[in-house]
Amino acid sequence: MATISKQLSEFLILYCKEVGHLQFKYSFCLRHSLFIPYTYKWKWDLPENRSDIDDFSSPSSPYRLTNSKTKGHTRPGLAYAIRLLQETSQLTITFPTPANWSKQIDDEIAKYIPDTQDPIRSRLRIAQIGEIVDEMLILPNFIGGLFPFCTSLFTLTPYQQANGTVLSAIRKPDICLLDLAYWDLFCLIRTFGSKIPILILSFGNTTATLLGVGPEELGGRGDVATKAELLAKETGRNIDEIIIELFVPEKGQITDLVGLPQVYDYECHVKLSILVHNDARPPIPASLRVKLEASDNVLISAWAPQNLILGHKATAWFLTHCGQNSVLESLSHGIPMIAWPVDADQPMNAMYVGDLKHKVGYELLEVLQRDESKPLYRGYTPSGTLNAIEEEFRTVLQNAFGRDGAMKRRNAEMFKEKLSRLWNEDGDARMELRRFIKDHLS
Repeated sequence: MATISKQLSEFLILYCKEVGHLQFKYSFCLRHSLFIPYTYKWKWDLPENRSDIDDFSSPSSPYRLTNSKTKGHTRPGLAYAIRLLQETSQLTITFPTPANWSKQIDDEIAKYIPDTQDPIRSRLRIAQIGEIVDEMLILPNFIGGLFPFCTSLFTLTPYQQANGTVLSAIRKPDICLLDLAYWDLFCLIRTFGSKIPILILSFGNTTATLLGVGPEELGGRGDVATKAELLAKETGRNIDEIIIELFVPEKGQITDLVGLPQVYDYECHVKLSILVHNDARPPIPASLRVKLEASDNVLISAWAPQNLILGHKATAWFLTHCGQNSVLESLSHGIPMIAWPVDADQPMNAMYVGDLKHKVGYELLEVLQRDESKPLYRGYTPSGTLNAIEEEFRTVLQNAFGRDGAMKRRNAEMFKEKLSRLWNEDGDARMELRRFIKDHLS
């Protein structure tokens, strides 16, 4: 898998209208470390003329900017930033996070740098972005706050944080590591100079990214935005509808995914039924809550320390949406999975987890809610009925604690051993990190 993924990471290209191509060369875990992008449209005031600071970056500057998104992006991004700081002393990183997450960020840093007097901490500048807001508003508040923050960073003006402290101006960043989701932020930084290197940090399945935004000659969707603009002009249709059709096709065409058997295009995306709540944690139905609370084997928790639980000897299986972090954390502890994907790269991660590839878990099929008329390429047609879902769960749980489940657990243990060696002195991840430092930070 590492060889296939290394080849893929060398060829993976994202289209950006301004710079032509951005090529991804580095992966630091299973070499599956990229994520399907989302674009957030946000307005901000741009300086009228930035020609005087076109050469804004200084090749000798030791200061970098790292950008983060949600918790699923922030945690690996923070870990990566700390790895960089530990590997080279000629580096300072400014890392923006939502103001709401101050305590969680402190706890996360302590996992990697337990000594509060460690000098590495002085080179990691955590910037609290936006205001303290309701949980439902954290992400949009953070995204909007990034633009004034970046403006202050590049214009060397102090930034007022939500806790009342001021993040002082030091030096202008000479390289930016951006979350893949932030095209608008990419454009903003470009107004401060065309020579500032911008690299992409992303945390998801490489195959999913290649399929979603890679060049057509490598099996990707190509430049979806340009295609959608042309079709909208030709047909007069809504451009958002066209983008969805191009990005999430349901034509039944055969798709080749790296390291997997052929699948139909619609197998790469879950068809969701949505129940909307105006709460970040919608309530559990009363009748179900009563039933669960009556059991000695159930704990209802608003939040749980996932990595800690996965490392506990009592944990046998992990029912997961198959986000990249969850998959890697589960395998790092040798825990097999029951995969219930929801969105983004998760359906493809579920395929890798299940019998199509690594056999480290079970891929639930009846919960995917595809039309009955659309079979899976592997020869099975899910019905999606409640009876079918219940029967699949019973079968999976029975097999999980039988001979087949024991085999999947052994496979997961093999991954645990492989992952444990990645950050050894000669491990793939450490060698890739050093190559990145040599290419961009030396």
